[in-house]
Amino acid sequence: MRVATVTITTFAVVSLLAACGSSRLSHGEYVKRANTICAGYDAKVKKLAKPQSVTEIETYARRVLAQYREALAKLEALKPPKDNEVTVDQWLATDRRIAKDVEAIASAAKARRIPAVQTATQRASLDNTASDRLAKELGLSSCVSS
Repeated sequence: MRVATVTITTFAVVSLLAACGSSRLSHGEYVKRANTICAGYDAKVKKLAKPQSVTEIETYARRVLAQYREALAKLEALKPPKDNEVTVDQWLATDRRIAKDVEAIASAAKARRIPAVQTATQRASLDNTASDRLAKELGLSSCVSS
C-alpha cells in the first residue's frame, strides 16, 4: 500500500512538472503578451533624450540597449505555439543581432569612430527590416518599427 501511494504521488508530481514545463501559449495569447512587452519597450525608449552629438550617441545607445535586452529576455521567456515556433525563433535571432548592432554602435561612438558608427547603424537598419517582416508575419503590430 505504501509503495503504491509513493508511486502514485511520484507520478502525479512528474506529470504536474511536465505539464508546467511544456505549456505553450495560444497564438492569440502569444501575440497579446509580445505586443505588451514591445509597447512597454517603445514607451521607455521614447522617453530617452535623442542624441544631439557624437558624444551623446554612446550614452543613448547604451540606454536603449539596456531596455532592448530587458524586453528581449521577456520575449524569449514566452512559449510560442508550436505552429509559430520556427518564425519566432527566426524573429528572436534577428532581434539578438540588433542588440549586437546597438552594442557596436555604442562601442564605435565611444571610440569616436564615425564610419564604424555609420556601418553599425546600417547593419542595425537591415536587421530591423528583417525583424519587422517577421513580426508582421506573426501579427505583432506593436513589435514593428513605426
